[in-house]
Amino acid sequence: MVVPIKKKTKQQLEIELRNCRNSKYSAVFTSLGKELIRWSGVVLVAYWIFRSIEVLAAKHTEASIVIDFLGKIEISMVFSLSVGILGVLYGLRQRKLLKDTAERLQSRIQMLELKLDINRSSSSLTSRGDSRPEDVE
Repeated sequence: MVVPIKKKTKQQLEIELRNCRNSKYSAVFTSLGKELIRWSGVVLVAYWIFRSIEVLAAKHTEASIVIDFLGKIEISMVFSLSVGILGVLYGLRQRKLLKDTAERLQSRIQMLELKLDINRSSSSLTSRGDSRPEDVE
């Protein structure tokens, strides 16, 4: 059975068109508002930085000593230090994830190992895979 398609009246089409326009205007104003808020925040932060530097102008303070020190640091040193620090942080995060996974899977692994060999002895590791505290000494 074929259902006949109702044609919209001129008034219904005009209402639909007006709703589409209003929706588009709303989207444009929302986007404009978001960008305005974002960039006004950036300008405000830049202004505050400018004002804080302006207050310190022509004064010998601890800030000028820090700026002098930072000016003498070479880019390669900063880059190498940041890469090293990020590498250590990455390693620590990976270690934590590995221990979390070991702890999460430990009970299932023990159950499967006991199914294979009932007389199996335990390694006496902690649930996170660390050595027993008394073995470390």
